[in-house]
Amino acid sequence: MRKNKITALALTIAMLLAVLSGCVLAETGFEFAEDGSVKVSDGLYYSEDYFKEIGQTPQEFFAGLDEPVLDVSTAAVDGKTYYGFTRYTDFASVDELKQYHDSSEDELPWSVETLTEDGRSVLRMSYHVDPDTEALAALADENGEIPDVEGLILARLRLSFPGGVKSVSGAALGSYRTEGREMLLTLNSGESALDITVEGYLDGAESFVPAVNVLPFTDVDILDHFYDAVVWAFTAEPQVTDGTSATTFSPERTCTRGQVVTFLWRAAGCPEPESAENPFADVAEGDYFYKPVLWAVEKGITDGMRPTEFMPALNCTNAHILTFIYRAAGEPEKSGEGAWWQDALDWAEKNDMLAGTFQGEYGVTDDCPRANVITYLYRYASGSGAEE
Repeated sequence: MRKNKITALALTIAMLLAVLSGCVLAETGFEFAEDGSVKVSDGLYYSEDYFKEIGQTPQEFFAGLDEPVLDVSTAAVDGKTYYGFTRYTDFASVDELKQYHDSSEDELPWSVETLTEDGRSVLRMSYHVDPDTEALAALADENGEIPDVEGLILARLRLSFPGGVKSVSGAALGSYRTEGREMLLTLNSGESALDITVEGYLDGAESFVPAVNVLPFTDVDILDHFYDAVVWAFTAEPQVTDGTSATTFSPERTCTRGQVVTFLWRAAGCPEPESAENPFADVAEGDYFYKPVLWAVEKGITDGMRPTEFMPALNCTNAHILTFIYRAAGEPEKSGEGAWWQDALDWAEKNDMLAGTFQGEYGVTDDCPRANVITYLYRYASGSGAEE
């Protein structure tokens, strides 16, 4: 797999990215075939924003490296396109892959073992990743600061089994997706250490039935971290939201205060407000958000931006929607310390509601896209925060 060469190249180009706004995506894949062979892939990709920043096409950029890359390919993460290359190594069997692991001079982040459970052949793969503090420190020394460090370097682990995925443990809710035979995990370089174990069936390929995408939206992929949330919002009774058109969900489109309060109201079952008193001049009885606003104000979930203005068209931030949900949950473990959104953020992090959206304080006051709003509501409705 030429691990030393790939690692050196990754760090070299990451250093270049320290002064730019682009992102790096590192992807490792293990494809376990029905005939017992294994294909391992190592890929390094750069975001389309990076190439706009340097004024080069992906082909021009890769051709200018010390070792030009000829097989430029693409990968997609949450609607953003990355351009890069992938190198493949084939192994005749899992035993050969294990021998490679045991004889490697490098400390590889993965290990495999085969088991027999209920008469079926199961492969268990363990994957451990520590935050690359040395690389991040090197970037800081080079440039004085690390711009967008949580989005600077992404990593994806892709596993495919002939009989399908059996189980995933150790990964936060929303950081991975399973589709049919495949499991895809996405994490940021700035996150805490990752210890994940994935089990998959090495037999049963002929009887395996892949999952079916039940959504009509061309911009929502079954491997997106928000896929389950969109399915829930689209199919719930009452429906929390549909698409922005018959074939698009627009996961990156920013939500307004009126929309977010409406989604929350529908997720609560569309309860009738107890009073028709309306203090807001910009909320009329015919507006789709009329009842949701009255209900939310009654319940102390939100109030107006001014005494007589709700400002339903104002963009909603991650902090706003998390605070709305936190108040709807009864404000558990309220401390009153820090920023007005701090208790809500701490509660959401504790209950694994943020995975795949943003981590820590990074982005909390940024405008909240539809994908995030629906993800937070889905995880709360599914019990992530409701138990607190």
